[in-house]
Amino acid sequence: MEKGGTIGNKRKHERVNLDLRSHSRIILPDMEPEWFHPHVKCIGGGGLTFDFPTEFPVGTEIQMRLYYYTDEIDLIGEVVWSGKFGEFRNTTYKCGLMFTKISKENQARVDRIINVHMSNPKATALH
Repeated sequence: MEKGGTIGNKRKHERVNLDLRSHSRIILPDMEPEWFHPHVKCIGGGGLTFDFPTEFPVGTEIQMRLYYYTDEIDLIGEVVWSGKFGEFRNTTYKCGLMFTKISKENQARVDRIINVHMSNPKATALH
């Protein structure tokens, strides 16, 4: 579990490390959406980090649905950083997604997830 807002930390929001299932698509004008399932590893009040075998360029807009127990959280975000981890067949890309469109209800769900996991760091979430 990590906390935002400390000296030397650029994050504005608290964040927690956890595993969330997701269903996502890249938003491209005039193209049929291609759905994919990134592995969300960390979430905060303003964004999340996910792993995927393919790199996403900074600026890519992604529509995402997160699954947390019975909650489905819909949002749109923009890739703000991307990096390669691993070598050859085990290469994974980590991407930072900043929320650009999220309803008040879904933001409240994200905030509740963070509060639950900050008060109980042993809680799990891959559902």
